[in-house]
Amino acid sequence: MIISNKQYTEAFYDAIKSNTQLEKLIMELEIILDNFVKIENILHNPKNNLSQIQQILAQNNISEPIINLLAILTANNDLKKLPMIFSGLKQKINAINKISEAKITLAKDINDQELNNIQKLLENVLGTKLTIKKNIDAKILGGIIVQIDTNLFDASLINSLTTLQKKLTI
Repeated sequence: MIISNKQYTEAFYDAIKSNTQLEKLIMELEIILDNFVKIENILHNPKNNLSQIQQILAQNNISEPIINLLAILTANNDLKKLPMIFSGLKQKINAINKISEAKITLAKDINDQELNNIQKLLENVLGTKLTIKKNIDAKILGGIIVQIDTNLFDASLINSLTTLQKKLTI
């Protein structure tokens, strides 16, 4: 039987929705995705049986619901679906909590205080809570690009220069 990403996401959410440490589970999933190749190697190593894998994950402070999800995905040969399941889970939790994800692109890195100030400003203007993903891209030269859902706000220097160049060539 083929199980879709959405079915896994819904089933996993149903299993964890009453968990008081939902944020901790999300952070654990982020850690697993950051180390996905290592985790995949552990899970697919024929020398490791299921109890050894569970023990390795538990030693790394991975909680039981996540261990169970990884065991099910591995048993069904669906481990490759984990990134999409995680993405769907984050979207579902954010929708329930009325939180949007903002992707911010800057020409150079900023400190946490500056990032918090930008987050508060955006939250006040948009009237919604945000989680921020920061990206650094020197190609934008300066300014900021903010993407929230399907909305794109481009206040980058490269965009301003491109717009000015188009006006001057007309």
